[in-house]
Amino acid sequence: MAERRCGRPGCRRSIEDRHGNAELCEECLAESRRSGWRGRQRWRRRDPEWKEKEKVRRRARRAAARAGTRTCADCPADISGRGPRAKRCEDCQKRRKREVAREAYRKKVGLPEDRTCETEGCGRSISHRHGNTNHCEECRALRRTKQGRMYMANLRQDPAYRHRNRENWPCRKHLVELLVEQRGRCGICLEPMEADRIDSWVVGRIRPESAGGERVRENCQVVHPECSSRKGASWEGSMEAQVARWARWKLGPY
Repeated sequence: MAERRCGRPGCRRSIEDRHGNAELCEECLAESRRSGWRGRQRWRRRDPEWKEKEKVRRRARRAAARAGTRTCADCPADISGRGPRAKRCEDCQKRRKREVAREAYRKKVGLPEDRTCETEGCGRSISHRHGNTNHCEECRALRRTKQGRMYMANLRQDPAYRHRNRENWPCRKHLVELLVEQRGRCGICLEPMEADRIDSWVVGRIRPESAGGERVRENCQVVHPECSSRKGASWEGSMEAQVARWARWKLGPY
């Protein structure tokens, strides 16, 4: 079938990127709404000569649709059962709409055209994916599996990986340094930290992120998971009162 173009006389812009029921391009549609062009079209339909010409055009389109099989513009699927204006099968039409929506979102947000996966050592292109994702389909599936989560957990303990990702705090080495500074006790309850539960220890922020606390050594402490849950994002009152409540080891010998 021929390429769909704007139906306004004198305008030959392509309307392939618009929906199937569209007859005008976006510029002509906006102008028609301002100038009342649709009203003149209604008066033109009352003209017998124009009506005969329109009937001839419709018969030609129906005959072309009935003659032989029509194939999708993007794949070899048969689309003879679809409407005469259809150019793609349902799957390709949905994919085309998603691509147009993603392109519009990319231009609106200002994303670069060529984006690559942020997984270490991958580098696959993710330009065809939506703007909120940072990983390709393969890496996304890997990260959701148990092996993928274990791999990422071990990778995050690597200081070089944290340095590359601007997250050089905290790793296992910093956790031990903090615990030595806290004399082997929890920063909140001052109870001893059991060595057999080292995998459950939590490096929490004294001043939470919601209150402006940064992820730096001066603002971190090793605590029990129960104490971390009890503290949460609590931070109100003076600095001295909050440190005495949530970081008692900073006040001196105990």
